[in-house]
Amino acid sequence: MVLRGQFLERPTVIASAGLYLDALSHRGEKRPGLLILAPHPSRGGSMDSPVCAELAFSASQRGYPTLRFNYRGVGASQGALSDRAGCVEDARAALGLLRENVGHEESVVVGYDFGAEVALELALSGEALEGVAVIAPVTSAYDFSPLASLKVPGLVVVGHKDPLSDRRALAQLCQGSGDELVVIPGADHVFSVGLTSVGRAVAAFLAGERAGEAIG
Repeated sequence: MVLRGQFLERPTVIASAGLYLDALSHRGEKRPGLLILAPHPSRGGSMDSPVCAELAFSASQRGYPTLRFNYRGVGASQGALSDRAGCVEDARAALGLLRENVGHEESVVVGYDFGAEVALELALSGEALEGVAVIAPVTSAYDFSPLASLKVPGLVVVGHKDPLSDRRALAQLCQGSGDELVVIPGADHVFSVGLTSVGRAVAAFLAGERAGEAIG
């Protein structure tokens, strides 16, 4: 039984490179569907991250279908832990299942921490997407400048007190690309403050609205 204000995600299995990955999906009638990419377990991440859960909840409350999953070797997902290339392969399989579930191709990918790197790699691989959102990207670990070359809308969300995201570099990148940068006041890398603001910003992005206005 789902009470008012709650949402029900359904256990889902994704087939990727001969392995089965653990996932959670939520139905929705609006377009696009949202694929949520988690941090790597080496950084303490999984699809159960509070940020990933908040993204799923916020999108579902506005009627958008969602899918989040664990990379191979994480949680109940089969296989051994992989590098970025393997995680991108898993993300591509998850995107295919999301599209199959919703019955259309319209999709947005959002990645948190390491998931931001996977999201950009997936977009650069030629997947047709309606948008790419990166949350708390670790700018010292990956070159995010290719965001500027994408032909789809982009969103960058960082915490004001996040030492792992170079806000100045990201601001310059967004200024050149036309993507939106949203800085969450008082927030650190794990959004111990401002977690709901992250969800609202991404939900607004899905709706084609200015994400920054959603947290005001």
